Amino acid sequence: MATSQNRTEKSEIAKHIFDEDGDFPAFFRFFDYLLQQYNWPGLRRQGRLTYRGIGDAVSLLKSSSHVTNNEAIQKLNNNNGTAPPNPNALDDLNLAVNMMIMVDCDPQKSHTLGFTIADYSPKSWKPEETYLDFVKRSFPADPKPSKRVQWSIKAWKLKEKLGVEFRPTDDLDKHLLYDSKDPPCVYLFHQVGFLKAQLKKYNETEMPLDLSVDECLESLINPVVRGSPPVRLLYETIHSLQWLLFHRVDNKSDAVLKELIGEKGFDPECANYEGYRRLEGDGFTYTYWGERIRKLEAALAKPPPRTKLGRWLQSQTSERNALFIALLALFISIFVGLLSVILAAVQTWIAWMAWKYPVK
Repeated sequence: MATSQNRTEKSEIAKHIFDEDGDFPAFFRFFDYLLQQYNWPGLRRQGRLTYRGIGDAVSLLKSSSHVTNNEAIQKLNNNNGTAPPNPNALDDLNLAVNMMIMVDCDPQKSHTLGFTIADYSPKSWKPEETYLDFVKRSFPADPKPSKRVQWSIKAWKLKEKLGVEFRPTDDLDKHLLYDSKDPPCVYLFHQVGFLKAQLKKYNETEMPLDLSVDECLESLINPVVRGSPPVRLLYETIHSLQWLLFHRVDNKSDAVLKELIGEKGFDPECANYEGYRRLEGDGFTYTYWGERIRKLEAALAKPPPRTKLGRWLQSQTSERNALFIALLALFISIFVGLLSVILAAVQTWIAWMAWKYPVK
């Protein structure tokens, strides 16, 4: 059960991140779990991690997006000389980044070296890299943004035609990631409450969608949105969930969504279509998620085999194997043709011998 101090700390950090005091149950459920892991009794640390300490790191990153990882740790550790050194400065900083942009900037703690999913590999915040550059590297803009969404990607189609399993992720950089391995799955960033709270700040200040990452993190235009993820990224993510995959008038996809919320732990806000605006329809383009959407469309257009035998046969039909099989078929055809000629000649010879030397 949450203590009064814990509730106060959560309220303070919600104001830091969302500029409002709210419950955000799915958001804090995830971070309560992370704090539990960090504060596990088996770990040797001089003090427990708290939301108050993470809040100090959030304030630092909001005030300076050009601070490097090393500089941020040093500043948090020194506390500007006003308090004892903070032995948990690194962990406070990592969790602060996770809270602000929903990206794990220290994936070695949760993934093995060389961990990948399809063509995705988690990124670490490098020691001499600025926070701004890390955010840009975590969410690269698509070099070929989609001109128009074809609206062929529906949740029920992905499930029925590709047999995918939808998996919730709290890492925004894994959104719409398609892993075709057995069993195939699509990762969906389900923290819609986080997306709506961040978008609310942009909506209330009527900020344009085409703001750069620099303008969003530094926001010299309006300090209210300073430190927030890129507005375009937020809109694309919620648009892909509530307009593309789980459109409110798509009953079959709605049934899939209800199952995900009830059984897979998806944020219930996924099914609440209120609280945001400016989600264009046919004219909406994807700058961040265009490539992943195109991969899903390609998979739907040419579904991979669903059985192990089918996947094995497909693996044997590369261009090289196809050429080998074609040549083998040619040689077999020639062999069969020669054999037919020989058999015909033998039959002709037998018939001629029977005619020349009839049996009396």
